[in-house]
Amino acid sequence: MNRILNKPYKTIWLANPLILGLSIIGFNSAIDIQIHDTYFVIASIYIGILFSITLGIIGFIYWLVRHKKLINWMTLSHVIITISTSALFVITGLAFKKVIETDFDRFRTVNQILVAIILIAILSQLIFIMNLVLSLIRNKEKN
Repeated sequence: MNRILNKPYKTIWLANPLILGLSIIGFNSAIDIQIHDTYFVIASIYIGILFSITLGIIGFIYWLVRHKKLINWMTLSHVIITISTSALFVITGLAFKKVIETDFDRFRTVNQILVAIILIAILSQLIFIMNLVLSLIRNKEKN
């Protein structure tokens, strides 16, 4: 846990191969998301690449502010939620691919799970932004 708090960028960068590996495993599969009247079909490899780029950018931002004192609980919750939602999104899309094709009720359930994972991931990025802003404000007040 100290490694996540002291060097969160290393933890996030180490999660990149995991996310890419999971998406490469399901190279020929796609993730189906239906939001209201729109139906999105995205190849899992593109989801993995998108999450890897996102994790790389977040890790880079943590690396840039590595000498600033961040709020511990926000850093810990952001890192854990970001990595776990990225992995859960890819795993959910891969695990339920065969089930979704035959049963619409299960498709609807998996779709709701995927949308909830997306919303949780977005909320965790808000925690990240708040952590950065509050830490920068706190560091300016000390100087």
